[in-house]
Amino acid sequence: AEPLPTPEIAIESLNMEVTVNNRGGDEPESWQRWDSYFQQALQRLEASGAGVVVIASVTPHTRLTQLASFTQLPIISIFDSTGRFCVSEAIPRLLILGTKPTMQSNGFISQLAGYGINAQVPLESERQDEIVDVIDELYQGRSEGAGNRICAIVRKILPAQQLASTVVCLGCTELAGAFPEATDATRFTQQGIDFLNLTRLHALSAFAACLDFSADNT
Repeated sequence: AEPLPTPEIAIESLNMEVTVNNRGGDEPESWQRWDSYFQQALQRLEASGAGVVVIASVTPHTRLTQLASFTQLPIISIFDSTGRFCVSEAIPRLLILGTKPTMQSNGFISQLAGYGINAQVPLESERQDEIVDVIDELYQGRSEGAGNRICAIVRKILPAQQLASTVVCLGCTELAGAFPEATDATRFTQQGIDFLNLTRLHALSAFAACLDFSADNT
């Protein structure tokens, strides 16, 4: 059998202490150090000969417009990947769970609206804090009971009549770890709740884009 045409990869592994501690706020100037750190990484990728960029984390996509202005390379948009998947699966409504920047930005809401998808985030700060607490525990490798906690939080956020028509988007790389039995599924159901594993969806979209790029440049 012929070997798979796997793409060549250059990796910029960024320091999470720097990226997390330098997130800005409402003032554009507050993002200066964060933007500069990512801009340098993008420049190094350009110098390495990369042809397409994949950001292997959801939270930085809240700055996707700014990041795209720092490079001539195309950046794969997690918003477009999500929108196309929702259209293909006839998903009309998403509840986005993730880090505070993801839940408090307008990224998913505005970008998915272009695909006809009604995206929403938890509006109550208490619910957001509960999701962030689960993410923190998963980051530390403490996953026991995390799936049950997420399901309970979702039921607090969504009225029963909306639950059947809403898919819950696990919009943080850690959140999928709460459901180890479903990590190989892009869409799955737990306790009567429909979930979207955004990490897997983005990885599949990135792999497809890299293969397309390789095919176009061979």
